Amino acid sequence: MSKKEPFLNNQAQIESISNELTQQIDTLLEHNQNLKEFEGLLGSKEDTRSMRKEMKQEIGDANNLIKKTLANFRSLDQLNLRKREEAEFRNKVARRAREAFDKEQQKFTKIVKDIQTKEKVYIDTKKSIAGNKDSFASDGGAQE
Repeated sequence: MSKKEPFLNNQAQIESISNELTQQIDTLLEHNQNLKEFEGLLGSKEDTRSMRKEMKQEIGDANNLIKKTLANFRSLDQLNLRKREEAEFRNKVARRAREAFDKEQQKFTKIVKDIQTKEKVYIDTKKSIAGNKDSFASDGGAQE
């Protein structure tokens, strides 16, 4: 039975990392859902400094999670597996997790870009309105 122990040990390591990856991917999915909600609030009555602070925190938390997840993928890749079955098991686990992670990471990237675009439009609109108020005040009011 001692011949099977390394495989069981490696298999246990693979399963442990796999479980952690699954949890991280699920958490990234939750971050994406929350960020999508924040994106919908931009420019609305609920768009407050507090909301934007929460949104930025959510983005930061998701970025940190992505870094940790990538580190777990590296750990999985770096396991010293001597037997073909071990490598096949690891590769199967890694492939499934990688597909799910890549999908959620791409969603995250798109949502963040959409948020940045909305924020830029919002800021440009505010500047434009502020500029119009300044020009209105400097010329003594409305032109006839």
